[in-house]
Amino acid sequence: MQWIRFQRSVLAAASSLFLLLTGCATAPTHHAVTAGTSSTPLPAPTKTVDPLPVPTVTVSIQKSLPPVKKPAIPLISQGDHGKYALWLNEALAELGYLPLSFLSAGSPSSNTVPANAPPTNTMSAVYGSRSANSSKISGGSTRISLDNLFARQLQSHELNPQSGTFVWKYDFPKSLTELWNPEVDTVITKGAVMSFERMHGLAVDGIAGPEVRAAMEKALQVDELDPRPYVYVDVTKSKPELLHLWENGKIIYTTLCNTGIAQSPTPNGTWPIYLRYRSQTMKGVNPWGTPYDDPGVPYVNYFYEGCAVHGFPRASYGFPQSLGCVELPISHAAYVWTILHYGTLVTVQA
Repeated sequence: MQWIRFQRSVLAAASSLFLLLTGCATAPTHHAVTAGTSSTPLPAPTKTVDPLPVPTVTVSIQKSLPPVKKPAIPLISQGDHGKYALWLNEALAELGYLPLSFLSAGSPSSNTVPANAPPTNTMSAVYGSRSANSSKISGGSTRISLDNLFARQLQSHELNPQSGTFVWKYDFPKSLTELWNPEVDTVITKGAVMSFERMHGLAVDGIAGPEVRAAMEKALQVDELDPRPYVYVDVTKSKPELLHLWENGKIIYTTLCNTGIAQSPTPNGTWPIYLRYRSQTMKGVNPWGTPYDDPGVPYVNYFYEGCAVHGFPRASYGFPQSLGCVELPISHAAYVWTILHYGTLVTVQA
């Protein structure tokens, strides 16, 4: 029996030695935990799962801003003065509707002309003249730049007159030149506005309002100048009574005329032609209370209330015979009609 125990001990020792030498052993498939034995379990394996991306939605709340209001430009009419009247005169001169040129500071000839220089032939030659076939003046590139500036000012409603000098383009009589004031909407300005309105299909009232400004902006952008010569009418009541027709500073036509009798005189002053009829029936009551009815009065050009330059048959001309109108021999009235237009100034003087 002892021998058997000895053999088992030897075998066990040999088995242990074999394990130490080979390092081999059978790994258990699991750990058995005996009840009552303290043991820390291995943590369960974790799997990291990327969350689904959450779409980002940007919500911008914008307050509706009120539209930017442009500065208000007032209506500009005869008698107004200040910067708006000055700007209007500069723009009208740029577009060729005035008998004056505007030379902005820095233009080639602006430093050679006194600010209040009288009209002379020399100035006409130096600064050029506009006609039906030519609309350029000295310093043309400067003028076009000024046109563009004025157009931009109209877009922004910021009308700022420029430094410079007005120069008469032609020789005109004192009866016209003494009416000029660059900082005032004078009758010269009003006539120019009326002429511009007629050329652009607007109502003719001589007031520079929104429609006139819109048309001026377009004209300035494309350098659209008045193609016509500057026309002026001078009526003298000293006997014999005469009508002088001026064009670009020269008298191109003179005719005898009749003004109003003492009981219904033709007033003295200067006004623009505001209404025209090739033929019209004139009705009214004369100073003695007798009604009159004259059909087919030809070539009618109203310039002041019911006073007009028109043709009328008379035995003779050259002295007061009318009820306030300026009557011309019909053949002469026909020619004058072709030269006059809306906005043409008519001066009546003693």
